[in-house]
Formats: sequence, structure tokens, C-alpha cells
Amino acid sequence: MTDKDTQATFLPLSVGSAETLWGETPPLGPVDKGRALRQRLGQIITRIIAAPSSEEAAVTPLEEARQALHELEVYQVQLEIQNEELHRRQVQLDASQALYFDIYDLASVGCATVNEQGRILEANFIATDLLGLPRQALINQPISHFIFKEDRGVYALLQQQLLATGEAQTCELRIVRQDATVFWVRLDATAAQKSGRDPISRVTLTNITESKLAKDALHASEEKFRSLAESSQDPIVLYDKQCQHMYINPAALDLAGLREEELIDGPPRQSGYFNELRSVLQEKINQVFMTAAPFRTEREWNSSEGLKYFDCLLSPVFDAEGRVCSVLGVSRDITDRKQVEALTLEMERKSQQSQKLESLGAPAGGLAHHFNNILAIILGQCDILSEDLSSGIDPIAQVKQIEKAALRGVDLCRQLLPHVGRNAPLQTRINLRLMVEETVKRLQPTLQTKVRLELDFDDEAFEIIGDRAQVQQVVKDLYCNAAEAIGERKGTISIALNKNVVQGCQTDKDYLGNAIQAGDYACLTVSDNGGGMDAETRQRIFEPFCTTKYTGRALGLSAALGIVASHHGALQFSTTPGAGTTFKVFFPSFIGPGIVSAAPAADISPEKGHGTLLLVDDEAPLRIIGSALLKAMGFTVMIAADGEEAIKIHRENSPKIDLILLDLLMPEMSGIETYRLLRQTSPTIPIVICSEGNAEGLAQDITDDPFAEAVGKPYKPDQLRSIFMKLIDTME
Repeated sequence: MTDKDTQATFLPLSVGSAETLWGETPPLGPVDKGRALRQRLGQIITRIIAAPSSEEAAVTPLEEARQALHELEVYQVQLEIQNEELHRRQVQLDASQALYFDIYDLASVGCATVNEQGRILEANFIATDLLGLPRQALINQPISHFIFKEDRGVYALLQQQLLATGEAQTCELRIVRQDATVFWVRLDATAAQKSGRDPISRVTLTNITESKLAKDALHASEEKFRSLAESSQDPIVLYDKQCQHMYINPAALDLAGLREEELIDGPPRQSGYFNELRSVLQEKINQVFMTAAPFRTEREWNSSEGLKYFDCLLSPVFDAEGRVCSVLGVSRDITDRKQVEALTLEMERKSQQSQKLESLGAPAGGLAHHFNNILAIILGQCDILSEDLSSGIDPIAQVKQIEKAALRGVDLCRQLLPHVGRNAPLQTRINLRLMVEETVKRLQPTLQTKVRLELDFDDEAFEIIGDRAQVQQVVKDLYCNAAEAIGERKGTISIALNKNVVQGCQTDKDYLGNAIQAGDYACLTVSDNGGGMDAETRQRIFEPFCTTKYTGRALGLSAALGIVASHHGALQFSTTPGAGTTFKVFFPSFIGPGIVSAAPAADISPEKGHGTLLLVDDEAPLRIIGSALLKAMGFTVMIAADGEEAIKIHRENSPKIDLILLDLLMPEMSGIETYRLLRQTSPTIPIVICSEGNAEGLAQDITDDPFAEAVGKPYKPDQLRSIFMKLIDTME
């Protein structure tokens, strides 16, 4: 039979035919239907065989046989189609089951199927690894066998709730591996049921040991922090990003005047100490959140108990990802420490004052002795001049004695000036070699006959910028210190002068260990082979008035140190007990224009002056003496008692005035201010500025002024005459 014949002949069974085959109740399944078709076909064949041989009698059974055979063939086709569908579905089911078991076995957590009695029916690879047994050994094992004894009640309660409610359950408990290892898992259980079988549950086991331990450690840390914070006497506050309090300890509550219940609904009201901190808290907390760097400061607070001091520290607190999650603020009351520090400073100040007074005690007697001798000479000579003019003593010699004594007083005053802050040098250009030779020549007769002097000067000009009198004082002090170190013993003083270029490396340091600035220097070295200094003397050698010699040694080396510093120089010294001492002074070499230092008095020409000179001084006796001396030099003199009067006189008599002698230190309008106002109207008029103090800032105004000079006070007539003549020559 062809497919076409099959399509034409195989017709689906109608309801009527079904009733014909099975009566009113059709068969329930395909097996019963097939059996019924075969039985019916057999019955028809039996009837055909038993029927009469006539054609009419055989037609009806034959047709029924064909119909039954057709229905049987249709049924066979349907069975084949159903078999193919069943086969396809079986393949899909097998694939689905294979995929399920793959997912089940390879899941990242332990999976197990447990029956109603708690026995394991299935287990994946992770479950076998967690429990420490192969899969076959786990089957039919009670899962409670692997649960820590103290936690079995937790699992029993979970299983009971699962079966009662059918809702998923979860808990945390400890598992004991076959090798007795204990670890924490999160157990999740869901209810399920296989068809026709008892209820079952699907269980997943997730190892949470690390997170559990971390959580426990964090909890322990938090408890420890809380315990420490609660017992701490320091106010401790934990802030969030909105600057609200996440935690505040009892000490902070007391300081703020708050109760713990006020922290429940948002940040507490600010009061007391925290209210005063509000202005800075927000900004600094935000700063810590942004930079992750701690911030520390000290704060004052005027409390009801008085002024208090707090050391405030804001520290970042980090989360697991390393981000700042909060800021911890700790305020420590350091009032007592501050009071102790203040008391200590006051005691140190008083101790230093006491030491200073003690150090002044010995040399003060010496200074008084010097000045008494000077005044005794001056007053004695004055008494002789006024009471006994026929004594036979030359008046000129008496005046010279008075002058010599006064110059000794001037020298002592100049040594004192560096110690009262009036030590800025007059900027003149000095030939250091000539000045050292001149000073040593004057001092050499004072040496003991056993002491030998050695000089070692390079063939250099050695020009520096500075105050001639002060630099000369340094040479004198170092020379006298060397001579006194040798004393009456046999010894040698060596004085050397050479050029030194400092590169600015750390090896070139002064006596304090500070690096000497790079540059060109003229270096004066004074050495002796005397007794040297012990450690105590070495530490005190540059203290004001320090001396190991007889009372009256005056200021010692402290004046020399102050002069060197004011000249932007440096000083080195080395000493060995029993082997001598060496001092080395660095003076910056001359590198620019300066005011040429006046020549020594002995070299000044006695040439007479001429023209009109304006004398400006606030001291009336000095105006009288100065006017007389200037007139004796040949000048016509105008007098002004202060800067304002000098400006007025100059404005009214400008064409007549040829020179101005101006005092530097005057009340109301200083000499510098007067100088600047005079320069505004007369840029070229010669001006000589004189002062005993050499005030700061003078060099800046007159160094580049070719029509200005400076002279120390008290000045000598011959020195003034030389300066005046030079300025007049400049004008001409």
C-alpha cells in the first residue's frame, strides 16, 4: 500500500466507530485499545469462516474486516508517532537531567538532598569536600552526624519549621569534618517532594568561617573600643560624613553637658566645648574624609572652671575597601601640662636671668673700675687746670691726658653696643691687611718678652666692607686673648691672613655647626700655644662678660662674636687643653662699591675749612662744643636742635649752606628721615652722618651716595676735617 493509499484509506476513528468497537466506555490506554482491535478483528474472521458460502452472506463480515484492519493500521501509525515523541522527550529529559547534575555537582556551594528522617540522599562534590567523605559514603548518612554537637538543636529547629511551614529556612552552625576539623557554614534549606514518595529537603552549605571570624573579630574590636572609650577620661566622638555623632563616650557627654538619650534622634545639640568647636569641626572633618590624613591642633576653651587647653586629634577610620567611613575625634585635656610648661619656662627665664646677673656680677666691677679710673683722670686733670694753673704741668699735656682717658671710655662703650642691639656696622671699605698690621704694631709693646709674634700674610689687598672701629676691636680681642692664654710663659702668637673660597658644602661650618654661606672671604687666623681650654670654658667662651682672667677683662670674646655676625661673617675655633687655641674669622670680601674708610688721624691734613655748615644735634652741650670746633676749623656754623628745625633752616638758607653735619639718633624725626627729606630738595649737598650707635639701615641709604659720608661718635676734629675736605673736593 502506497503513502497515497494510506492517506486515502487511513481515517481517524470517529466517536461512532469507537462506540462500535468498545461500546460506551472507551479503553483507558493504548495497550487496551490495541488488544480490543485485535480481538474484534479475530471475531470478524471467525464469523466469515462460519458464514454461508453465498456472496451476499459474506459481504458484510468482509467489509467489517476491512474496516477493522484499517483502524488497526491507523492505530499502529499513531503508536509509531507517539513512540517518536516519547523518544524525543526522553532525550530532552536525559539532557536536562545531565545538565542538572552537572550544575548540581559543580555548584560553588555544598548541595545535598535530605529525606524526612534527615538522611542524605544525594550530595555534590563541594558537599563531599566539606564533609570529608566520598559521595557513596555520604549516602544514607544522617546529616546531623556532621553537625557540631552544641549546634544540632539549631538544625532540628530549622527542619521542624521547614516541614511545618514549607517555607525556606536558613541558619548558621558549625560543621565537623570527618578529620575533626570544625568550621562555620550557612545552611539554607527548601522543601521538595518526589512523586509518590516522602517529603525531602534541598540543603546548601556555604563555608562562612573567614567572614564569621572577621565578623567576630570586628565585634570583639568594637567591644574593646567601646570598653576603652567608655572608661577613657578623654572625650571621644565618632563622626560620619555629615559631621553627626555616630558615637560619643561618657567623658565627651560630660564635657558637652549632654545625656545619652539625647543621641537617639539624630545629632545632639551642640553646647559648651563642642559648641565652640563647631566652627572648625565641619571643615576639618571634611578635610580628613578627603585626604585620609589625620589632623591635630591645640584649642583653648574658657570653661566655667577657667581657661582649659585641649590637644585635639581627628583620625580617619577605614572600611574593608580602604575608604574613610568615619572620623574619630579625641580631645585630651592638657591644661595641667600647659601650666607645668608655663611654670617651667618661667623658672628657666628666672634661672637665665639669675645666671645673667651672676655673669654680670664679676665684670660689672671691672667695668666700674675702668670707668672710675677714666673719670678720675678726667676730673683730676680738670681740677688741676681750674685750681692750680701755676703747677708747672703743661696744659696741652693735661688736655691730651683727658682726651686719652675719654677715648678709653669710648672704646668701652663701643664694646657694649653690640650687646644692646645697636651694632649694625657703618659700611666703609677697609684694607684688612693694613688695619691688622697697624693694630698689631700698636699692641706688640704690651707682649711679654718671652712671647714671640709671627705674621703670615698673603700678597692680597684683602678689602672688606664694614665698620673700621668694630673690625679693629675683633683683631684686638683675639690678640689679647692669645696673649693672656700664654701669660708669663714662653710661647708664640701666630696671626695669618689669607683668601678663602667657601663652596657652600656641609664641611665649611662655624663654631655652632652651621654651614657657612658660599662666597669669597678674607680669613683672619689667630693662634697661640698656650694652655688651651677645658670643656666647661669652651662652652662659655662666647658668653657676655665671660673671662678666666682677672676682674675687669671687660666683654671678652662675646663682643668679637657679635661684630663678626653683624658683618655677615663667621667664626671657627678649636682648642686642646695644654696645646693652645686657634680662632679663624671669615669676613666677606669686598665685591661692590663702598664708602672708603677714613684714613687714620695721624695722616689727616690740617688744612682749614671754608663755607657754611649746618650742625644738627639734639644735645645742647654737643651743639655748643661742635659749633666751637667747627668754627675753629674755619667754617661758618648754623645750628638746628632737631630734624624739623634742620629742614626749615635748610629751606630758608639753601643757597648759603655748603655742608651738613647730621646726628643719627634724634627724637621725633630721626637722622635717616631728615637725610631723606634733605635729599628730596638737595640731591648733591654734602651730608656727614654721625652716631655712636651705627643704627640699622644707614648703609642702605648712603653706600651709593657719592655726596654722603659716615663717621663714628664721638668724632675727632682732624677726622671731620678730612671728610669735609674730601666732600668739598667732590663738589668742586
